[in-house]
Amino acid sequence: MNKSEIYKELHHGSTFILLLFSALTLGIYYVHYISKQTDRLNIYLNNKISVSFITVLILTTYISVAATIFSFFYTNELFIELENLFGFISFILLIIWGFKVRNRMNELMDYDKNNNEWFNGFWTFLLSPYYFNYKINCANEEKINIKEQV
Repeated sequence: MNKSEIYKELHHGSTFILLLFSALTLGIYYVHYISKQTDRLNIYLNNKISVSFITVLILTTYISVAATIFSFFYTNELFIELENLFGFISFILLIIWGFKVRNRMNELMDYDKNNNEWFNGFWTFLLSPYYFNYKINCANEEKINIKEQV
């Protein structure tokens, strides 16, 4: 297993575009990004991230977004409570996903805390899918720059 191949496989595109599309779709885009990246990463893992976990994350996000949209049209407390509940569950699952991916990437790439490529827990907590995408992009740029220098 070649690290460069894994990073190339996980490359998605601009982190700014990921952030923009996520904001425009109220989070729908990033859960599909997470699903796609999890599928790609699971190919290389012995300790795979559960498909059921990802399905629950997608469902809670969709319910939260639907409740948000309904709360604009109906002033029913139920939609606001559903939005809060499922938004919170989705947020917690997002953080859990971030740490699952972080731990597996550090293990898969054989990184230790002294390595610059180590996936940091603080940034994982704050920016889960965006930080993951950023780290993948940095690793790919680094590999490209090394090839150009040779």
